[in-house]
Amino acid sequence: MTAMLFADSASADSRYYWCESMAELNPRITVEPGKMGGKPCIRGLRFTVYDLASYLASGMTEDEILSDFPDLEKEDFRAVYEFFASIPERIAVLEASR
Repeated sequence: MTAMLFADSASADSRYYWCESMAELNPRITVEPGKMGGKPCIRGLRFTVYDLASYLASGMTEDEILSDFPDLEKEDFRAVYEFFASIPERIAVLEASR
């Protein structure tokens, strides 16, 4: 769903705006244009929300992920869940602005 939204976006600016507005949900989600291709990251780490979601989708538990990636914190999971839960609302806002 996210990749399709990016492909349909009018420009790189709108993609950056979308990511930046998503990051406003939780201060644990950061967006820096020069880091990880401007993708939303967790607390400025070189660990994107998509990385964490991929590990969860593969069947890893939160505890397994925390064990493998000690820089992550338990609260980071909630931030990522909030990030993805708000996607439908953000898409509606972007579509309304076209």
